[in-house]
Amino acid sequence: MENFLGVAGFFISLISIALTVYYADRFGLRTKIYEKRLSVALDLLETIKTLEFNSFIKYEQYLSVGGFSTIKFKLYFPEEYLLTKDLPIYFAASEYKGIFNRLNQLKSSPYLAVEIAEKLKFLENSSLTLTHTNKIEAGAILTIKYNYEGDLFCPKMFSTLEGYLDAMENVVIEIKKWLKNKSKLSDEFNI
Repeated sequence: MENFLGVAGFFISLISIALTVYYADRFGLRTKIYEKRLSVALDLLETIKTLEFNSFIKYEQYLSVGGFSTIKFKLYFPEEYLLTKDLPIYFAASEYKGIFNRLNQLKSSPYLAVEIAEKLKFLENSSLTLTHTNKIEAGAILTIKYNYEGDLFCPKMFSTLEGYLDAMENVVIEIKKWLKNKSKLSDEFNI
């Protein structure tokens, strides 16, 4: 009799699992999760695309002051990029947390695809070198506030301009791959 109850309980469990899967899909749970995952991926892409700074780049006799777009710098200024890619990169200490806070929030989202989150692992290494603007002999200083004077952070996660741009580019590439594989709309996005 105990054997019969154990087998019957097993079959009842299987039937309830099958019904759960059938009805969960029937109510669109998978669709809702997919939509949320798509929303988080697009939000991350938009956040990276809109990372723009005031830049002050100095290297020997070279000096450049102006706007700096994370996504467009390598593409639109290839000669400047080649000249400055190995320079240390600095962010305003008072602005640093705000700049990368949104990226960290999106990285922590349970809806973000694992393969995209892997490309954001560089955010976990938070050790920084602190210095002051007037002590920089060569480097790329990226700030939100124009004419920033104050302490700067050089993050260990990407200590050069090239490291920063490559890290962000790798995330964008992974998002594009994910959209191409998971979305029928990948050609319709302005990436």
